[in-house]
Amino acid sequence: MTLQSNLNGKGFMAVYFAVIFLTSIFGSLQVASSAQFAMVHRYDVLTTEAVENGMVSAHYESMRSEHDRLLRYPMIPSDRISEVHLRLFIPHQPKRDNALAREKCTDLKDGRNAEKEQAATTLAHACIGSFWTITLDGETVPLDDFVPIERRDLDLRGLIGYIPIAELVPGRHDLVATWNAESGKDDPHPRREYRIPFWFTPAVDQTLPAP
Repeated sequence: MTLQSNLNGKGFMAVYFAVIFLTSIFGSLQVASSAQFAMVHRYDVLTTEAVENGMVSAHYESMRSEHDRLLRYPMIPSDRISEVHLRLFIPHQPKRDNALAREKCTDLKDGRNAEKEQAATTLAHACIGSFWTITLDGETVPLDDFVPIERRDLDLRGLIGYIPIAELVPGRHDLVATWNAESGKDDPHPRREYRIPFWFTPAVDQTLPAP
């Protein structure tokens, strides 16, 4: 109101649109900085490509921060797992998944899940699960026991499953989740691979022997 009362019409409109433009630029920079580790850096050796094939905090729920909110990556609880099952959460990304679902999930009606109750759950699992290929140390992990889930703690929906790992030897293991693994070179939905190393550290029985 102060600007409008002290500037002529053209001057006010110029300032008004400049403020809107600068606000949109600032918002875009915030989104970009949230998705990238650093806007300005000199990581010439430890590049983004290097860490994506190493470890990225967005894959581990215990390491995630506000900066990882926009990174909807497959997640496990931590980089160290001591339980006999490894929980894997695969987030649903509507903007990306819906387009692929319209092409591959023929049971959907106009690209939408119109089923009710358990049938809706079954159809969602079959459709979203078909996009993913999961391997653990090179061995394929079936998604038959995964179920759809809504996680209010992450503000995400997706699939969740518990992978048995009791037979693994202690130490490092590699979980790889690949989206649309069968896509070709010119596919509008290119494959995306997420590598999640973790260390299996089962609890050791330290009970002392009887005297």
